[in-house]
Amino acid sequence: MNNNWLKEYIWKKIILLHITIETISNHYFLLLLLKLFQQPTTTITQVLRRIVRRAVRYGNSHLGIQEPVMCNMIETLIDAMGDAHHDHLSEHQSTIENILRSEETSFFSTLSNGTKLLEQHFRDYPSESSVPASLVFKLYDTFGFPVDLTDVIVKERGLEPVDVDAVDRLMQEQRDRARKAWKGSGEIKVSLSLSLSLSLSLSL
Repeated sequence: MNNNWLKEYIWKKIILLHITIETISNHYFLLLLLKLFQQPTTTITQVLRRIVRRAVRYGNSHLGIQEPVMCNMIETLIDAMGDAHHDHLSEHQSTIENILRSEETSFFSTLSNGTKLLEQHFRDYPSESSVPASLVFKLYDTFGFPVDLTDVIVKERGLEPVDVDAVDRLMQEQRDRARKAWKGSGEIKVSLSLSLSLSLSLSL
């Protein structure tokens, strides 16, 4: 019996598990995670969140992981580091675990909803060579599904990369509509306020 396929499968699982662990096994990553996730969104925070989400997606898609895992590795990883940062990281271990658990849990929901919509599209349009920008935008706008992750998934299927420029245009159009709607509601409120004031003054 040819066991090459089994060996390939096992090695694939080992490599993907290594990717998941490697994501959080650097003390600098944990330090940044601790500091930046407690601050308003910054570019570095977004990069860290992207790294965590990419690992969650790999674990879910290729290892069948359905619940937070990385947060449960923190104690072991901190103990294994044994460097100058050990005490500081150990002191904030529960905070780091909670941050990762929250990120993983939140993204599992996003990943599930977004993946279902993408898979449905692949089934409905099996001959398409690319995913329309409108769908990529919908995934992001409705579920918070990252555009770069959609790009990774479509490339894995051998499709053309996401048209990021087209998606950006749709996002800008959405922002413009929201801005106009906000201004409009403000004008209505001011108008109603003035009308009420005039009515009261006339009645006195």
